[in-house]
Amino acid sequence: MMRQKLFACANDAKGVINHVYIDNLIDSIFLAIEKETYGEIFNITDGQETSWKEYFMRLAAMEDLQAPLSLSKDEIKLFLKLRVQGQKLFRKKVDILPESIDFMTRPYACSIAKAQNLLNYKPAIDLEEGMQRTHEWLQKTDIQSLMK
Repeated sequence: MMRQKLFACANDAKGVINHVYIDNLIDSIFLAIEKETYGEIFNITDGQETSWKEYFMRLAAMEDLQAPLSLSKDEIKLFLKLRVQGQKLFRKKVDILPESIDFMTRPYACSIAKAQNLLNYKPAIDLEEGMQRTHEWLQKTDIQSLMK
């Protein structure tokens, strides 16, 4: 959507993203198995409090795209409701729900303290390295063919 200039952030993207690089997630799964923490629930992130704005700016920079527009939360939700109805009308797969905007405007990060304490979880890949690896992957992958 960024490439097509159809992407906008809600409320200047001030919400907090709970990002997790796949290697960190896999590490946490193996730690949970190793520590035999059956029945426990853990929040797993990269342990950084990052705004969606910073995240989207990094994504845009990766592809030399302009920074996304910012609209109010209500404007974006209305647009997405109309988009969903259009997709349903033309029997296309719904690609994003209006409720996702609520998720993206949350002002807090999930705590990983429980995982750190019980699993000795320490994220090995930070946002900087995760974005670099993602950029390298994008260079080698035809993302458009994956989206079909």
